[in-house]
Amino acid sequence: MLKRGSDIIGLPVICLEDNSKKGKVKDILFDQQTMNLKALLVDEGGLMHSCRFIHYHNISSFDDNVITVQKSSFVEHVPIHYKASFQFHGRQDILDLEVLTEEGQNIGMVQDLLFDIDRGKITALILTDGLFHDLIEGRPLLPLVDSVSFKDFSVIVPQEMKNEVQYHTGGLKKILSLE
Repeated sequence: MLKRGSDIIGLPVICLEDNSKKGKVKDILFDQQTMNLKALLVDEGGLMHSCRFIHYHNISSFDDNVITVQKSSFVEHVPIHYKASFQFHGRQDILDLEVLTEEGQNIGMVQDLLFDIDRGKITALILTDGLFHDLIEGRPLLPLVDSVSFKDFSVIVPQEMKNEVQYHTGGLKKILSLE
C-alpha cells in the first residue's frame, strides 16, 4: 500500500496493549542511503512534552486514521542527538529542497514523499513545479530507482533520472479530461 508522508503526519498513535494514545506522528525518519523507513517521531503533546520514536518494525498497522503499536514499550525516548546517533533524515528535512541532476539541472522541489508501507521503503519523491503548474498538471512524481544523495540545500539524482519524472499525475487537466 502506498501512502504520502503528509497522510501520516499528525495521525494519532494508539497502543493496543492498554488502548492508550501515545501522541501524534511528528516526522518520518528514513535511512538516506537505502531510503528505507526507520522510525516515526511521535510528539506526546502538552506543555512539558518530549519526543519519542517508534521503530518501523514495531508498528502494527498504518490505517487511514490511526497508527497502532502492540506495546507501550515500543514508543521509546528519543536520544538527545537523535539525528547524529541514528543518521536518519526526516521528512521535514527534505521538504522544499531543490532536486537537481548531477549536472545541475533543476527537476523541481520536494513537496512530499511516497512510500510503500509493506516494504518500508520510500518509492518516490512528489515534486512541485509551482502552484499554478501543480493545479493545472498535477504534481510530478520522481520514482526512486537509483541512488540519490543529499547535499546542504538540494537532493542530487543521476542525470538519467530526469527522464523518469512522471508528469500529468492529476490536476485540473485530468479532472476535466483536457489531456
